[in-house]
Amino acid sequence: MLDTDYQRRVVNKFRKGVSILKPGIYKHFKGKYYRVLGVSRNSENEHEERVVYESLYEHEKYGFGQLWDRPKKMFEETIERDGKRMKRYEFVK
Repeated sequence: MLDTDYQRRVVNKFRKGVSILKPGIYKHFKGKYYRVLGVSRNSENEHEERVVYESLYEHEKYGFGQLWDRPKKMFEETIERDGKRMKRYEFVK
């Protein structure tokens, strides 16, 4: 159960216009899995929200658990590949 102080902070963030993206495991359209940690703001452009996530696979160059970020709009967009429309990242659990 979440404490009321935490709930109040979440509600206040929502009221201040910070988007909420469900944290959890997402599958990239190419098949790899990532854990979304949250949504951040770009320090140079406060209007740009970015998704912070970690890889759940062994990256050949950076290893396991590498942190990444991507513009939220791009993370949530629908793309087209080989004539099929799909989400770039699909929520798994």
